Amino acid sequence: MSYKYSILLVDDEQEIRDGMSRQIPWNQCGFELLTTAENGLEALELVERLKPDVIITDIKMPFMSGLEFINKASQISPLTKFIVCSGFDDFEYAQQAISLSVFSYVLKPISSNEFVNVLVNLKQKMDSEWKEKKESLSLKNQLASSESIIYDNFLISCMQGAIEENQMATFSKLIGFNQEQSYCVFSLRVDKSNHLLSKTEIKSNHQDLLVYAIKNIFDEWLIQRYSIHSLLIGKDLFYIIEIEDEQEINQLMIDLNALCKQSTKLSDAYVFGGVSFLTNRLSKLSQATHQAITAVQYSTMLDLENNFVTFMGDVKDRLDISYLSIEEDSKLITLIKKGTAIEIETIIHDIFNEIEEKKFSIKSYHLYIIDIFNSIIKTANLYKIKNDELFGDTVPNITEILSKHPKHIIESWLIGLCKNINEMILHNNEKTRKNIIDDSLDYINREFDNPDLTVELISKKLYLSSTYFSTLFKREMGQSFISYLTEIRLSKARYYLEKTNDKNYIIAEKIGYSDPNYFGYVFKKKYGISPKQYRQTLTTNRMMLTNEKNVK
Repeated sequence: MSYKYSILLVDDEQEIRDGMSRQIPWNQCGFELLTTAENGLEALELVERLKPDVIITDIKMPFMSGLEFINKASQISPLTKFIVCSGFDDFEYAQQAISLSVFSYVLKPISSNEFVNVLVNLKQKMDSEWKEKKESLSLKNQLASSESIIYDNFLISCMQGAIEENQMATFSKLIGFNQEQSYCVFSLRVDKSNHLLSKTEIKSNHQDLLVYAIKNIFDEWLIQRYSIHSLLIGKDLFYIIEIEDEQEINQLMIDLNALCKQSTKLSDAYVFGGVSFLTNRLSKLSQATHQAITAVQYSTMLDLENNFVTFMGDVKDRLDISYLSIEEDSKLITLIKKGTAIEIETIIHDIFNEIEEKKFSIKSYHLYIIDIFNSIIKTANLYKIKNDELFGDTVPNITEILSKHPKHIIESWLIGLCKNINEMILHNNEKTRKNIIDDSLDYINREFDNPDLTVELISKKLYLSSTYFSTLFKREMGQSFISYLTEIRLSKARYYLEKTNDKNYIIAEKIGYSDPNYFGYVFKKKYGISPKQYRQTLTTNRMMLTNEKNVK
């Protein structure tokens, strides 16, 4: 069964949308019509959500031209194909469409048979492109050097301790590995930490691409100065680097630190690593790998402003303290219950400063943070705050977070978590919720004419997070903030239409719409008629009422 490509149809004429929806045999042509939109603004929201394979659009539409829409939609969904259906036989329009890589420029009116031919040709082109991509990917996989694979597999087996020592010499000679040279193992970690703070997941393919990009930066620079072997094992990146002596490893640390710092600046990620002791025996490669992994875990405890790489030789005399003191635990819980945001930030920051000053071992650091996390969750549970309110669908694995993310990201995450719980506790009773809603309604009634009135603005005025305010408003009012604001504005619009002779653009400004056309669109969508028609209806009704009185 062949793949059906998805289609979004955009046209401001209802008759054309309905006609094309009914008359074109979409499924037979290999397409699925997802939905329709009557203007570019509405369509952009659908593109963001649906990511259609194909968009069919008109040129002349309200609020935004078809060509402007194509330009913006292409940025949201770069792989989408476009078909333009226009009543304008204008070379300039066609030329602009071509510059936007539009597949076909079709002139209205067009018969069903003609349009079917356009769809068939598009389907053939898209099938062909998909087939080429699959074949290209398959060919690249087949052309991977078998020699390189054997070499990498041998080193990976040594790193994992899967080859006997008496077999290593034989394998080394076969693949040309220099056993007489000293070397160290460098473990490199790329951490896309923003998702931890924003509670959104990073797609694995994006993370993979980022790791490959960082790998290319390190490969290109290191290969000019050192003899290296780079290996990607799962999502972990390792370098086996040949080193002459201890003095050279000092220079290597400087180089690696500079590379990590540069890569962190260039990418939206944190790049840090760990370096093993020197060894000159292939049989010790497994041990060196373990040392590098341990060292990179200590790098998660660095400030990641100037220090990005830890040498295993510097990991010593670490303090073993595993738990919060009773006093610290009690103070933290008290501040979560009724402290200020600044007080919460201060105590968490002080705790992390203590970790830095006392030079905790990695085990102690992990146990210490787990203890803090447990105290935080215990406080939330005490106030009946559910995990999904704090974390969404997935409760984080604190052990996994500690092993993957730098110290300052963990600190920021815990501060945010404590603040959220603090906010929920302070606003978790009915009286407080009612006060918040009453204050927000008063503010909306005063400021509805402000075009910049948004959830973010009103949340800031009420000293709340926008997420918490949005959830509370919808729960208490039974509708979203924007829906309620629109009702207020349109109610005021009806008043001005009934009581004044103001023109539409003046009324639009009075109720908070900077674009009178958009005001007309919202009004008609709500009441089924335009503001002008609404006023005409009022005038007609008044005249009829006056005539009836005169007759009596």
